[in-house]
Amino acid sequence: MPGDNAQEVKFQHYVPQFYLRYFGNPLYCFDKKNGEVFKTSPRRICAEDYFYGKAEQGKPSIESTLCQEEGQANLAFQELMALQDFEKLQADNKEAIYRHVVRQEIRTNEFKKRIESLGKLWYKFGIENKLPLPSEEEVIEAPKRVQLEILDEETDFLFKHIRKLKPIIGINKTAYPFFTSDHPVNRYSLNEGDIGLVSLGVAIQFPISPTIMLSLCDSRVLKAEANSRIEVIDEECVTHANSLQVRDSTRFIISTTDEFSLVRRILADYPELKDPDRKRTEPG
Repeated sequence: MPGDNAQEVKFQHYVPQFYLRYFGNPLYCFDKKNGEVFKTSPRRICAEDYFYGKAEQGKPSIESTLCQEEGQANLAFQELMALQDFEKLQADNKEAIYRHVVRQEIRTNEFKKRIESLGKLWYKFGIENKLPLPSEEEVIEAPKRVQLEILDEETDFLFKHIRKLKPIIGINKTAYPFFTSDHPVNRYSLNEGDIGLVSLGVAIQFPISPTIMLSLCDSRVLKAEANSRIEVIDEECVTHANSLQVRDSTRFIISTTDEFSLVRRILADYPELKDPDRKRTEPG
């Protein structure tokens, strides 16, 4: 029955296996913490024991709910990879992709660590100003609780706004594959501004495979005639996309090959990115 802990999955993925398979099996993984490259599989990466916690008796677990949504998302992404044009998708598949991007951004370990970083700033402020503070146990559990609350309560709000962004499909024609990571949804600004979901110029990128990138861009700063499908022939565009994966991931960069020289260069310039527990300033 739903919520029966005997049936519950213990090793819970925060990046789904179906998505990781788009990048291969086996996968090549770069560990930012120690600089090692290793082979792995979609089943063994981007997951932790009871990452979302154990289900309450008689209630479906977050893991089971996400798995149900992933089935529809998988079908939608398969259609997108076949057509290579977002506008040609069936309406329900468009909706499934929008919802998956929203869920994927907020379900990762990285998102939880960003919440944790904000919590530490708040806790420090509370100590300095002698405010009433929660117990140590409550502080430790708070990031997971807040993350689950956002997954449960705020998805529709985020979904409403992400649907306003213009979808653009990039087809990678270079010799270099798109990376993915343990936090594959990345935000950046088209006009060097803020990256809040309603900010002017916000853009979201989500690599679907080594050769296909989904971008969701603020149409207010795009040219009216901007194409919904482009061929990426400039290696600098791939470098920019992969750099965002290095910047935003907690620890693991994933690729279809073992070529990670870009990652090593970025980490040499920004060694703080090697630390999974580095300081962060915002949850997303």
